[in-house]
Amino acid sequence: MPREPSPERYRQDGDTTLVELHLRSVEQLFDLKDPAPFHERDLDDDAVAYLLAAMEDVRRVKKIEVVFLFASDREQSTLPPDELEASIRAHFRYERERERRKIATTRRQGQLTLLVALVLLAISLTIAAQLESYANVHTGWKVVREGLTIFGWVVLWNPVDALIFGWIAPWQRAKLFGRIESAPYRFEWGVPLRALSPRDSGTVR
Repeated sequence: MPREPSPERYRQDGDTTLVELHLRSVEQLFDLKDPAPFHERDLDDDAVAYLLAAMEDVRRVKKIEVVFLFASDREQSTLPPDELEASIRAHFRYERERERRKIATTRRQGQLTLLVALVLLAISLTIAAQLESYANVHTGWKVVREGLTIFGWVVLWNPVDALIFGWIAPWQRAKLFGRIESAPYRFEWGVPLRALSPRDSGTVR
């Protein structure tokens, strides 16, 4: 599993920060449990998790390059470099669009639940107002009236939270996926695992 990235672990190539992912082979980059044709498979979860964490780590760095280092020889690669790059970019493009769809879904659900909550609030406050005269005489009715008032406002919390804050996490992930997708890629083969120290790159074991 890739180690968590930290700011000091990234090497520099001139003014470019290198986000390096070290694997034994091209096959290790892909999810072997995915039944799709090899070049259409999802990427390995550990590799994606590392790259996401790395993009978050270097979010303020303007120039980055994603470097895939393979211990195997190029001749052993199942995919040529251009198809490999296309597959990786397609995966992150799909993930970016999926996060954007989550934002739209969250917004629609928030609007619908807000409408329901407003109706419940209106009903609760109306009933509570009708109990006003009873509440002045009986303590029990006062408790019921206060409970209805509190209930009416509490049901607003989830839809308001979804509309105001629910989009933030998927928006941030979509932004990270988009940066990985659009970043320059470099592929290097025949790089022994021992050639890089733990602080220089993510290593998928």
